[in-house]
Amino acid sequence: MRFFLKISLPLFFFAFFWIFTLQTQVNAASDVDFLLSPVKEIEQSSGYYRDEVTGGETKQYTFYLKNLVKKPIDLWIYPADAAPMVNGGKSYMLKGEKNTSVGAWIAPSKAQKVRLKPLEKLKYVYTVKVPKDLDPGEYVGGIVAEQIPAEEASPSQVQDKAVLLIERIPRIGVQIVLEKDKQAAVQDMSIDDFKHSYISNGYSQLTIKLANTGNILQRPSGLIMIRDANGKGIFSQSYDAAAEEKSIYAGKTADMVYHVKDQILWPGEYSAYFETNFNGKKVSRTFNFTITEADAKLAQDSLSNAGLLQGRGGIIDWLQNHPWAIVAGAFVLILIFGTFFLLLFLILRRKKKEDEQDRQQVRRQTLQTPQA
Repeated sequence: MRFFLKISLPLFFFAFFWIFTLQTQVNAASDVDFLLSPVKEIEQSSGYYRDEVTGGETKQYTFYLKNLVKKPIDLWIYPADAAPMVNGGKSYMLKGEKNTSVGAWIAPSKAQKVRLKPLEKLKYVYTVKVPKDLDPGEYVGGIVAEQIPAEEASPSQVQDKAVLLIERIPRIGVQIVLEKDKQAAVQDMSIDDFKHSYISNGYSQLTIKLANTGNILQRPSGLIMIRDANGKGIFSQSYDAAAEEKSIYAGKTADMVYHVKDQILWPGEYSAYFETNFNGKKVSRTFNFTITEADAKLAQDSLSNAGLLQGRGGIIDWLQNHPWAIVAGAFVLILIFGTFFLLLFLILRRKKKEDEQDRQQVRRQTLQTPQA
């Protein structure tokens, strides 16, 4: 009996945790109306194809697309290169964008529009023709299914809110990974561009274009550092794509985006140092940029409107980032107080001298007066 009491509580918590975990998975799956899988018994969208190739061969791959809801849905299905997300990660080129890797070797190559009946499942077969002159490396693409919104936005809305629409549209992809003599693959990266901008709440946004110029995916690590004109570090942040499994695919460029949330970059000259480490190599580059008075004012106004400047003194932030102003101000104060005390000393000294002269004059007059 005692033994049962001892184990009953742990068993209860284990059962509760297991049920909660399963429920979480079901809820996550219910966020989409469809699944795309390389497995005929579609239960989840995980899975991928991986093949070793030599160049020149033709491969066929099968995909299954299933409607999970009891109503018709419209989708696009199309081949695409793998592409990194912001700061790296698994994603794909968008419908209509030009493919240059596996996505360009797949037939049929055009996007197909399909309407799935309630709970319907369809089978698709795609052919990949591997180039004969393929260099050693790792090439990643796949097939993407993208749900078409029930009410598509007008062209003007799409242009104005493209990023928001992309984030809202459910997309599922299944990768096709083709490898050829990976050990001989070229491994290289380049830091191509830097941009400073502001997000809507006024915080500074730093964007680095990090390109994988080799033939195999990379998961680099490194850091970004911002310095002012005096070389003082203003902001720094490290990253490790390997720890978070955020890939940057061969021949693709990732936007490495960082936000300076703890301070304003005041008007002046700055430098941005970016470093990336991969496969035992290090590549770095420094960019110079300028914050104008108008930029800083715009940031202050946006931060103030967003309620992010409460309890923060703008002049204090500025002084913290410009220590030379503190030194200059201290020098001016010392000069002012020094001059004041010097003048006070001279005035008091002169007054003392005048008082002494007056006393001496009184004595002489007293001595010269005849006694009665």
